[in-house]
Amino acid sequence: MPKGSKKHVLNLIDNKLFIDKMNDLLVDTNTFIENKDSIYPKGSNQPNEKTLSTFLKDVWNDKKLGADFIKWWIEFGSRTPQWDIISKCKIDGKEGILLVEAKAHKSEVTGDKGKKQIDENKKAENHKHIKAAIEQANNSINENNTGINAKLSIDTCYQLSNRVASAWWLASNDIPVVLIYLGFLKDDDFNDKFTSKEEWQNCIEKHIERVGIQAIINRKINTKAKAFYFISKSIDLKELK
Repeated sequence: MPKGSKKHVLNLIDNKLFIDKMNDLLVDTNTFIENKDSIYPKGSNQPNEKTLSTFLKDVWNDKKLGADFIKWWIEFGSRTPQWDIISKCKIDGKEGILLVEAKAHKSEVTGDKGKKQIDENKKAENHKHIKAAIEQANNSINENNTGINAKLSIDTCYQLSNRVASAWWLASNDIPVVLIYLGFLKDDDFNDKFTSKEEWQNCIEKHIERVGIQAIINRKINTKAKAFYFISKSIDLKELK
């Protein structure tokens, strides 16, 4: 049985209150999930996560768009980042995509998960390709939104940077998107757990300041096509008992 955010994501999806809980978190963005039909993973019985490229191909039913994302992200191969939760949703009445990155304790946020894999396992060509993709997203965010000086990077807060870049790419391809960083509170398996929503919010805000994107949290971000939301919310695990 997994620990930490993976365990809590699966338990949350299994919970009969899942749709209500998620829609409560999304209400400020005028977003809602209708049902569990397009949610991945499916829960503890089907725990496999999906990448954005496979979701676009298999669930969004757009094989070309899925292939385009791979080409944008990497030069060789087909592996793109996996998501803790990915689902169809309605955003401002339009069909959109919900992307969820979940965390259960502080070192999950601050550990720069993913950078080691990029440095050691990807070919140099893929490293350059991903770097260029993140820089493209970063530059566009700065150009299309006033008061923002984002510094998304492959070298600093890589996971955070690739999450925001992926949301930007979808919105730039005319798909409404909500990206939510979801904190699970009071996980007693960890000494560095989040004890309150204020502690979670403080931790994520300090983390995103490292790449200069504190100005985009909890607001709509413009691209040359659709906008996307980047929000931070939390769930008290005691309320899911």
